[in-house]
Amino acid sequence: MNYKPYRLIGVRLKDKLFQTFDSMLSNWSLEWLPDNSHIKLLSLEPLSEYHKTHGQVESLKMINWLDDNWCCLTTNSKLYEFGTILTELPQEDTPNSISSEIFSDVALQSLVELGQRFLSGNSKSYENVPFFTTDNNFPQDADRFASGAVIIRFQIDELKFSYVISPATVERYIKEEILEVQSKCSVNLTSLQEATKKQSVKASVYIGTAEIKLEELATISVGDVVTLDKKYNEHAQIKFDTNGYSCNGFIGLINGSLGIRITRDTSVISK
Repeated sequence: MNYKPYRLIGVRLKDKLFQTFDSMLSNWSLEWLPDNSHIKLLSLEPLSEYHKTHGQVESLKMINWLDDNWCCLTTNSKLYEFGTILTELPQEDTPNSISSEIFSDVALQSLVELGQRFLSGNSKSYENVPFFTTDNNFPQDADRFASGAVIIRFQIDELKFSYVISPATVERYIKEEILEVQSKCSVNLTSLQEATKKQSVKASVYIGTAEIKLEELATISVGDVVTLDKKYNEHAQIKFDTNGYSCNGFIGLINGSLGIRITRDTSVISK
C-alpha cells in the first residue's frame, strides 16, 4: 500500500469526515431505499482503534479506484435481509437458494454502488468513476496505528453495515477540507488605485488670519480691506479631511478659478 499520510485524526477532522460520509449516505438512500426505511450513520473511527476493541475486520467486497483509493464492505453485512428491504418483499422463513441469491445480488449491487460514491465523493459523477471489485481483503498496513484508514458504521432499519475507507481516500477528503477553509479565509487584495478611484475627500485652504477690534467690526463695510498675518509671497496651507494630511502651496488662477500649486508636503504621515 503506497500511503503518504501518517495521520492522527483529531476531533475537528473526524467531525468533518462524519458530515461528509453522512451526506453521501443520505443521497444514496434517496435513490435506493424505500420510503419507509431509515438510514443512520453510527460511527466513524480510525481502523486501528476499532481493531483493538472489536477484533480483526474482514472484507466481503473490495471496491478499487485509482492511486490507492479503495474501500471495503465488511463481512458482517447481511445481504439477504437487506435485499428484502430493497425489493420490499417479505423474508421467507426458509429461503431457497435461488431467492436467497437474487436478494443478495440486489443488496450487493446497491452496496458496491455506495462504495463507489465513497471513493468519488458527492462532488463528482460517480457513474463515471473507473473502478473494479475483488474479493480480496484490504492491505494489512491499513490497520496499523495512525495509518489514516477509517471504518464507518451505519444502520438501515435493524441491519448494520460497515466500510473500511483507504488512507489515500481519507487524505483526499482532508485536503479538500483544508483547501476549502483556506479559500474562505483568503483575502482579496485590491490595488490602492482601484480602491481609491471613486473616493473623494474635502480640502480646505488657509491663507492667513487677522485680528479685528470690535469697534472696527462694527463699522466694517463693502470695500474695506482686512490685512492678514501672511505676506503675499508666503505659502498658504491646504488641509484634507483625512487625518494627518496637509500641504503648503501658492495661490493662483487656473482656468479662471482659484487654485493652489503644491510646493511642500507637510503631512504627519509623510514624516
